[in-house]
Amino acid sequence: MGGRWSSTRGKVLAGIGAGVLGRWITPSLADEVTTGEPREQRFRALPARLGVYFVLGLCLEAGKPYRAVLKDLTAGLSGVLAAAGWQVPASTALTGLRRRLGEKPFELLFARLRGPLSPGRSSWSHVCGLLAVAWDGTTITVPASGENVAAFGRPGGVKEGHYPQIRLVTLIACGTRGVLGAVMGPLCGKGTGEQSLARTLYPRLEPDWLLMADRNFYNWQDWCTASDTGAALLWRVKSDLILDPLEFFPDGSYRSVVVNPKVKGGARQKIVDAARAGEDLDPEKARYVRVVEYEVPDRDGDGYHNRPLGSHPCPPLGEPEPISVLEVRIRNFVSALGSAHLSGSVDVLLTPC
Repeated sequence: MGGRWSSTRGKVLAGIGAGVLGRWITPSLADEVTTGEPREQRFRALPARLGVYFVLGLCLEAGKPYRAVLKDLTAGLSGVLAAAGWQVPASTALTGLRRRLGEKPFELLFARLRGPLSPGRSSWSHVCGLLAVAWDGTTITVPASGENVAAFGRPGGVKEGHYPQIRLVTLIACGTRGVLGAVMGPLCGKGTGEQSLARTLYPRLEPDWLLMADRNFYNWQDWCTASDTGAALLWRVKSDLILDPLEFFPDGSYRSVVVNPKVKGGARQKIVDAARAGEDLDPEKARYVRVVEYEVPDRDGDGYHNRPLGSHPCPPLGEPEPISVLEVRIRNFVSALGSAHLSGSVDVLLTPC
């Protein structure tokens, strides 16, 4: 850390690892994501390293005041810090610390630490050897500061009376809930929907992943783009998608084809006929898929009919995974997305084939 940490107080603060946070975010990593900032050319009573832990502590203890959070973070060093003449600063100083840091160190920290957190290819984290991942969106209310209002606006365009909201789309590993990617944007306006935000996450996909998604994410172009990354797909789709059965598998699922919606009438029928004959298809016009129809009971014990679409046979055997195995994963997936309480609708799970 250099001479700026050579004082007694500096040496004590240099040892801060913030308890459990220090297990994953070491002091050297906290220093790395703040390296090169002018604020660290001299020692401060609130150095950037401590600021990184402080902001993360606010996330873990969101209901506590600033000073209470910092007291918790430095509790193990309270006696030594007091002997060195260091006291918990005022809330105004802690606010200034957050402003000095900005968001960049945490973007770098997320880029370094994001990952599946999976210790192998266990059945609770993988499907047919593929890492089970999923993405979905949510909204978060943020403080009505001038900066937030300017960046995110207010719901419905209301000038006053409503807090700004952001839309957040995350890509997670289903087994561990490890975050693999995240993107956020305004709640309203062109290009702010879940699908638009999810498109920025396509470069994160890996060939040995199985990406699951709710039916809001399916459209022809996004399906093709996601499939072309090499990742396997298992997506719910809406019931009005036309899926002509081409071949039934022993487990009840069947092979079908999705056609570019720009292809209509006789041209579309020619593609379906070619698919029935097992011919190679122009990927710009049509793609083979596997369709799984199933029912998920709601809270009252009744069920609703689902037809998921998939993009990949079960490797390495090249045979579809038994429906009994897929059903468990589909149930868990739908429940995780908060959809298991719905009833009276028909859905589809789609996977490329």
